[in-house]
Amino acid sequence: MTSQVKLFLASCLFLLNTLLIVQGYEFTVGPKADVPIVKFEATLTVPPFSKDGRHIFVAGLTNQAKNYAYENRLGDHNPGKWEVDLIHDHGGISTENNILPGDKIHTLLEYNQADQFTTNNFTIIPGPDSIKAGLKTRFTTQAANIREWNCKYFLYASSVDLDTEQEVPTAGKLNVARLYVAFSKGGVWDFGPIIWEDVTITSQTTDPW
Repeated sequence: MTSQVKLFLASCLFLLNTLLIVQGYEFTVGPKADVPIVKFEATLTVPPFSKDGRHIFVAGLTNQAKNYAYENRLGDHNPGKWEVDLIHDHGGISTENNILPGDKIHTLLEYNQADQFTTNNFTIIPGPDSIKAGLKTRFTTQAANIREWNCKYFLYASSVDLDTEQEVPTAGKLNVARLYVAFSKGGVWDFGPIIWEDVTITSQTTDPW
């Protein structure tokens, strides 16, 4: 019988100012066997605005070859404005750009063995500045099958149907969880530490990680 392995990472992951000169930083973990991660979650605290922009902060899943990803990205391609995008290798969906420093972005990815769909849920939890601005908690969900894409996207109480059927290259299981920071050329680290907390990874495997 296949055992279930739940891996709890440290409650907080800090990427400190000492990484100022680095163009990118990535942390990955996953089983060596081609079995999916059935649950991955992490919460990112939105950092202060950068004077420069051109940064992305990512939590999500990829395959062993790292040529397919399903993830959430917080970015500031417009300096002074944060935006969250749901990303997969068919493209991305821009979902929210009214995000302030101190908000929390909670990512939850869950794999259903029965239909082979991975569901991406993320929640924006308002911080002190957003609460003062009258912003509420927002929730978004998206589901996708990496072999036969069938995507449904829901935001707030309304829904936008983006269903399509499209054969895609076999990417292999989403069995690598990763957190990473990346800068566009010339981007600088001028916003203090990046903090992910409550990181949990669950997979069903007897193989070593």
